[in-house]
Amino acid sequence: MYKNGVIYDDVEMGKIFLKSWMLFVDKEHFKDTLRDYCLQEGFALVFNRSEELRYIAVCADERCGWRIHAARLVDGYTWEIKTMNQNYNCDLNLVTNPMVNCEWVARKLLEHIRANMNIRGKTMNEFLWDRYGVRMATPTLYKMKDKFKGLIDGCKGLVGVDGTHLKGNFGGILLAAVSLDGNNKIFPVAVAVVGYENKTSWSWFFHHLKATLTASGRSDWTIMSVWQKGIDPSLDQVWPKVPRRYCERHLCKNFKTDYLGILMHKLFWSVVKSCSQYTFKKALQKIQKVVGLGAIKWFKDMGPLDRWTKWKFDPTLCNDKVTNNFVESFNSTIGADRCNPILTLLYGVRRIAMVRHATRQHLSQQWVEPGICPNIREKVRYLTKKSRSCQAYPSGGESMRWQVSGIPCKHGIKAILDAVKDPLDYVLDWFSVSRYKAAYNGSISPIPNSEQWPDLGQPTLIPPTMKRGIGRPSRNRRREEGEQKKGKISTTVQCKKCKDFGHNSKACKAGATTRELREQQGGGVQPRPEVNSQASKRRQSQSSGPIEVDSNLIDLMINQSQPDLDTREKKGRAVFSSKRSPSFL
Repeated sequence: MYKNGVIYDDVEMGKIFLKSWMLFVDKEHFKDTLRDYCLQEGFALVFNRSEELRYIAVCADERCGWRIHAARLVDGYTWEIKTMNQNYNCDLNLVTNPMVNCEWVARKLLEHIRANMNIRGKTMNEFLWDRYGVRMATPTLYKMKDKFKGLIDGCKGLVGVDGTHLKGNFGGILLAAVSLDGNNKIFPVAVAVVGYENKTSWSWFFHHLKATLTASGRSDWTIMSVWQKGIDPSLDQVWPKVPRRYCERHLCKNFKTDYLGILMHKLFWSVVKSCSQYTFKKALQKIQKVVGLGAIKWFKDMGPLDRWTKWKFDPTLCNDKVTNNFVESFNSTIGADRCNPILTLLYGVRRIAMVRHATRQHLSQQWVEPGICPNIREKVRYLTKKSRSCQAYPSGGESMRWQVSGIPCKHGIKAILDAVKDPLDYVLDWFSVSRYKAAYNGSISPIPNSEQWPDLGQPTLIPPTMKRGIGRPSRNRRREEGEQKKGKISTTVQCKKCKDFGHNSKACKAGATTRELREQQGGGVQPRPEVNSQASKRRQSQSSGPIEVDSNLIDLMINQSQPDLDTREKKGRAVFSSKRSPSFL
């Protein structure tokens, strides 16, 4: 496949050389290299084809005959330059090159912005001119800097991703990435419209999300998502080193399909919300005592513990969220815009983000600085009331719940009050008013009418094929299994044969009923053979008496989890190194 090709090695600008049969890792690698090459040589491009399998571009000067043609190879990832003119007779030598965009400038000037977040636009333009021979509009440079500065300084590192179905005639999926600000409010990071929710679309979305987040200069990002087949393989391919979390609400839904009952529901949440190794192990032992080792193996198959149980979360993230509800809250704010065409939909999303940004910026100007955001103040006030039932004793221990969330728990607040200090002084800086104002610094400018948009020489976007289903289109959200319907009274169905919940006697596969057993004893109808079902297994285990607890599998699951507990405790203690928290029990 690569017999005649030459793999391209990344070099600094000024030394880039392209030729036919040169190979690139993927399409984005090829496009980034081509952009650097055009800026190095001082000319712009007009794109004739930018498709999934081929890429054709020519020089923006009509008098020049320069042309490049690249295509994807049969492996599905590698791209190769098929044909390219080595010489061009173009005299443009553009200074204000349209190939210069915010993403490119942010990547080139990242170290300067990180070293001085107050760097002036004129200074950034001087760097661009001295090093690359191009310039950019100063207002655009300030917008680019404010965009990254808000994400760097104001939001915590947890980013939730999710997809929602569009209700328009063309269908599609809206993928969204959302973070949380210092007041625990949603902060939109990125949105994208794709045709289907599969590995290809998620890989494309994560590729651009990674480029945006890593360009901000921070590396403490964690991706929270639903546990499904498309997301994990995409992250393994595009961003394998990023820490992850699973939405426990969706895991609970899968758990309830195999283990029914209110008791199992409560035990599941006691496992995932455990804040210490002791409570985690006790909850698993109780589950094993009720239903056996099958449930323990179910948890073991979930992967590393730091993805789904709270006591293994990274304390430096200062976020103890175990559900992805904040991303679904953003999806619900879109409302009727999901029924619109793509451009109208994206305009509505931008309008919602613009209004929310301006409103919160104006509101934060009335808050006293330094201080803690109002929602966090209210939470500390609530925990202070709950701490009345606690009693403080001298101790040298630490609270994992406090470390993971960044907010003192009720036991910690009791110890702080016993030391005659203010609990708000021990809330981490991520929840401060200054962080909140930094998140909403700058502005989102309105977009003019489409008739006023400049002509960039890009291909005309063609609407996708219209998808018309059978019957009347549904505008209501599809409710999940077990979710109560609006206006309906929820009823629980119990089987008369196996006494299990979720099905009736007609759909039961567990065995004979009491009546059939009575007829069997009298020589009547022969009973149906026992079927190896989950209900029959639970019934057999209950009839055989109490289950002996075997903690070997539980200990093995705890010991094999990565990273090690001692390492995470050291990282957690480093979070509170600025202010030593009082000892408490």
